[in-house]
Order: sequence, then C-alpha cells, then structure tokens
Amino acid sequence: MSRKKSREAAFQFLYQLEFRTDDPAPQREAFLESNPLQEKDLEYFDLIVSGVTANKAELDASFSPFLIGWKLDRIPKVDLAILRIACYEILHIESIPSNVSISEAVILAKQYSTEESKSYINAILGRIDSGKTE
Repeated sequence: MSRKKSREAAFQFLYQLEFRTDDPAPQREAFLESNPLQEKDLEYFDLIVSGVTANKAELDASFSPFLIGWKLDRIPKVDLAILRIACYEILHIESIPSNVSISEAVILAKQYSTEESKSYINAILGRIDSGKTE
C-alpha cells in the first residue's frame, strides 16, 4: 500500500466520523478490520486521522475565508473531509510537498464528490498554499 491508499482510508474514516459521533476507538477498530492496512500505512493513517481530529477548528479556520458565497455548515461532508486532510498535510507535514497534497485532494474529489467540488477544492487549497509561502 502507499500514502495514497492510507490517505484514502483516512478520508473514508474521517467522513464516517462526521456522521457517527459515538466513541471513535471501536469505529477505528471495525473500520480497519474491514480495510486492513500494513503497519507503515497504518502509521500514516493514524497521523492523518489524529491530526485532523485534533486540529479540526484550526483547519476549518484556514479554509473558511476562501468559501466565497458558502458557509462552513453548507459544505458537503465529503468535501470537508478532503479539505481538512489536505490542509493538515499542507500546514503540518513538511515532508509532503503542497502540490502533492493538492493533487491528491483533487483526485479524491473526482472519485468521491462532484465535478464542481474538484475545482473549488483545488482553488481553496491553492490559496492556502500561496498564503503559507508569503
């Protein structure tokens, strides 16, 4: 497996957590039983899940200003999960180039969301990345 697959699994799990608010530990166990990961992939999965969960408010605040004409509570949960993962990678994981995080987010949006979503996700993440380097 790869970071790409770990990222996709993390996305699926974080999306699930948007709807199931009970204890995430047994949910994680059940999720990984159905979607087994190799040890190194599990480390990245856990890094993303714990990082996004612990920093959700900061991540939301990082992209909320770019939601032109939208409010955070109106963004589809699929897109929120994708944006949060990519923002976490861009803002907190220096070993991953921002363009990789953005590209992977667009791929997830193509696969799991709408045609419009990939465009605005790309635009939002591009603005976050350009703000990071200023």
